[in-house]
Amino acid sequence: MNYKRTLCLTALTVTAAALASCGPKQPSPEEAKAAFCTALATYNQALASFTALSGSSTVGQFKEARKQLQMAQAGIEKAEQMYRQARISQLKTSFEQLNQAIDTVPNSATLAQAKQSVAPAVKGVQTAWQDAKTQAQCP
Repeated sequence: MNYKRTLCLTALTVTAAALASCGPKQPSPEEAKAAFCTALATYNQALASFTALSGSSTVGQFKEARKQLQMAQAGIEKAEQMYRQARISQLKTSFEQLNQAIDTVPNSATLAQAKQSVAPAVKGVQTAWQDAKTQAQCP
């Protein structure tokens, strides 16, 4: 897994969305859609890194993957503000359910047990992500 690459892409997406929303000039609908689709792609990479964790991964890698997913979620929410046609309420809800599932994993659990216990929530996020991508007609 390339955590640094995903982290850099997430940071770039959040920064781009923030910069685009700072100035008085609103992005064109095409620019806003492109930023939203980029944020969705970054989110998918962070989600892939999270789901690729294996039994040999460390708890530190698990927490880092969660942090990357949280940053990617922030990027999508920022991009959604620019692209008013985007509807990510289900993605937000699924992400919160995943966070809650992660929070309920006992500290004594192995990484394999943790991954298994959050698997249904991860599936919900994956489905919501695909729905948001389809709805926005992103490539």
